Amino acid sequence: MGVMVSAAQESYESYDDGELSSDLMRAIGKQPKVLRERAGMAQKELGDALGYSEDLISSVERGRRTPQRGLLEAADELLNAGGVLKAAIDESVLRRKLGGRKVRQGQLGRLVELGRLRNITLQVLPLDCEENPGVDGPFVLLTPKGKQQVTYLEVQGVGQLMADPEEVRILAARHGIIRGQAHTPRESLALMKELLGER
Repeated sequence: MGVMVSAAQESYESYDDGELSSDLMRAIGKQPKVLRERAGMAQKELGDALGYSEDLISSVERGRRTPQRGLLEAADELLNAGGVLKAAIDESVLRRKLGGRKVRQGQLGRLVELGRLRNITLQVLPLDCEENPGVDGPFVLLTPKGKQQVTYLEVQGVGQLMADPEEVRILAARHGIIRGQAHTPRESLALMKELLGER
């Protein structure tokens, strides 16, 4: 996975109280958090520097608010981040109806929107894939411009930033294998549209 995402709107969107944030939104929120912490900044400092409230920065980092273009572009520049996100999502996650139909449709709709952006590559690992080097859980690879790649792992709400080159190399290799096993971005977008009810 890459560093940051740019979305198409200038403001932020709130999830309804009953909706759950998708894993992707939480992963996207973790990326500015990792970069902010790496820069030694507190949420308030980042918010002040970007002209946003500490509460908004916190909500974005926790995946409770969808980070939008103005915030991410400003954070990209301030934190010297890149502008690309590459994500591989297991098809079972897309088919799971956690939170009910409305929540699932909202999440799929958002993924379809993101999948249409030229700086985002979404790939779906099919259900019939018999080997999956990502079976140990999700991870985020961050490649800050001009700096060493790092990995962010989270299990049961506990996050860990890994910078050991050998551990990062192994996860980067796993990510490459997963992407090779996954549907192409075009096929993945078509599957998400099909699941959403679009044709």
